[in-house]
Amino acid sequence: NIAAPSPGPAMEEDEDEDEENTPVINGAKMSMTRTPATIVDEVVPKTRSASASRVPRPKPAAQSPADREAAERARGNEFFGAGEFAKAAKCYTACLGISNRSVAAFSNRAMCWIKLKEWRKAELDCTLALGVDPEHVKSLQRRATARNALGMHRAALSDLEAAVEAASEQGTGLKALNSDKRKTKELLKSAIRSAPKRRVPITAAMAPSFPVVAPPAPAP
Repeated sequence: NIAAPSPGPAMEEDEDEDEENTPVINGAKMSMTRTPATIVDEVVPKTRSASASRVPRPKPAAQSPADREAAERARGNEFFGAGEFAKAAKCYTACLGISNRSVAAFSNRAMCWIKLKEWRKAELDCTLALGVDPEHVKSLQRRATARNALGMHRAALSDLEAAVEAASEQGTGLKALNSDKRKTKELLKSAIRSAPKRRVPITAAMAPSFPVVAPPAPAP
């Protein structure tokens, strides 16, 4: 009978052979049992940060001045609708910083001043808006409101008459304008009635007297 060889040394020799046959990449021995995950770990250094492999995102395109002005005006409208008139006025001021000829921004800011009872500011903003568009109906109507509050009823009536004429051509807003016009006439009459009355002395001026000069004698 032939004795079976001892399994110990044979197993040790097999382990040595496996170590000798293990491939080396980047100075590290690779596992013989390889999966997609272990291949990545073997090839890609573990010290590499995850952010280094990120692809930079493109920056959003810069907005045009018209788009920025429209966005600020929309924010102002939201604040105005929420009753935050001071914040709305700041947004309309930002609009005017982008475009200083925006009739809507001037007129809308004037409406904020009216809500805040800043009558002088409201009148000025409406005047600036009308400097760009003399027939802007809302600016004429709002300036009339501010002028009535300031006691300038004749000037307010003039604004409303111009607004009615412009609105007649456009065919809109006549009912509200005519109502404001009637109220302004009543305010004007009331202001005239309540105005202080003073007696002004009137003296009759005498005609100046001139010396009478005799006509020259006729020649002989």
